[in-house]
Amino acid sequence: MGQSSDNVGALKSDSETLWRTQYYEPAVAEHGERKTGFKTQSLRWDIKPLYTQADLDAIGFDPDQDLGLPGTYPYTRETRAAGYRGDLWAMTQVSGFGCAEDSAKRWEYMVNQGLDSIIIEYDLPTTNGYDSDNPLCRGEVGRAGMALDTLQDMEDALNFPLEKLKNLTSVCNAPQPVNLAMLIKALQRKGKKLEDIRLMMPNTILVEYTCVGRYIYPPKHGLRLACDVIEYCMKHHPNWMPLNIVGAQIYAARGNPVQEIAYSFAMARAYIDELLARGHKIDDVAPMVSFITGIDMDFFEAIGKLRAYRKVWARLMKETYGASAEEALKLRLMSSPGTMSMALQQPLNNIARLGIEMLACALGGGAHTINTPLYDEAHALPSEDAITIGANIHHIVAQETGVAD
Repeated sequence: MGQSSDNVGALKSDSETLWRTQYYEPAVAEHGERKTGFKTQSLRWDIKPLYTQADLDAIGFDPDQDLGLPGTYPYTRETRAAGYRGDLWAMTQVSGFGCAEDSAKRWEYMVNQGLDSIIIEYDLPTTNGYDSDNPLCRGEVGRAGMALDTLQDMEDALNFPLEKLKNLTSVCNAPQPVNLAMLIKALQRKGKKLEDIRLMMPNTILVEYTCVGRYIYPPKHGLRLACDVIEYCMKHHPNWMPLNIVGAQIYAARGNPVQEIAYSFAMARAYIDELLARGHKIDDVAPMVSFITGIDMDFFEAIGKLRAYRKVWARLMKETYGASAEEALKLRLMSSPGTMSMALQQPLNNIARLGIEMLACALGGGAHTINTPLYDEAHALPSEDAITIGANIHHIVAQETGVAD
């Protein structure tokens, strides 16, 4: 006869007690442990020496409700049923420096190294709404990104193989309406079909007020302009992503994973509520929202954060907003090994850190795009060698480890 579930639970409990008393505790008594107390790096949660089914039972874990299968609600494991067996993630890096011509040459080099997505970063004068010849901008032009002053600059910047890209991302939060207009016009002048371009825009002005600081307008008007951009794209370019909540900035401001998800979703709700007040429906608005998160060196904590992002979003959309369309319940996520873990000293060691964090991004599943910082970014703008190594990290994890299979 089969054993009852109570009897099975008792046997499990007995075996764990036996393991602890006869194996673990004697080993610790003889050799000790290498440190006092084991905790996760960000959340400082205690790490037990052993986890079993009893730990899941203790929190009332329901596999159907809390985990699900890949591609099914609540999408903890994946938003796509086939995962990376269907398609690999979009492989991208952030880049932008000097003038438009210099940046275009660098982006062409990046594409030739095997990257299929580019994130355009603009310098501080551009992201704060200043022209390069403003006296306030002295010393900052072209340093932390590309200088953009005219429509001709935008056209010159796009002189690289756009047809090879899965995604083109333009990071210009406060002046995003102007940046979007320049992108559209420059692409049209170059004879590109806008429907063939997958454009993504952070357009996440609220994170600037929260922890970054590159804002121009009072929050109410910043939100209004950001939602104008979203509305325009919903109507004219529904295949674009006009809002990327950059939770990675909250991570960079030393927010722990719980705080990052909480602040990111609080910001997303502000945009969503504004668009709903304008008469849009949640099933139309939610698919326009995506997120960018940073992944740190705590391997399992990082994987857990990616899974939590998807599950909490699905539940928030369904239970709070009443969304019913699958596309509204599925989180769109870009993950990135964390620049905060890149060390200035012995920078070549950062290559190992990037590989470990990239593996966590892949194992967390459902990151449709993964960005790679580069090992020498703590020193200066990345070198071409660092770009090539960063691109190769993508391909090594994707093609040589078996995790994408």
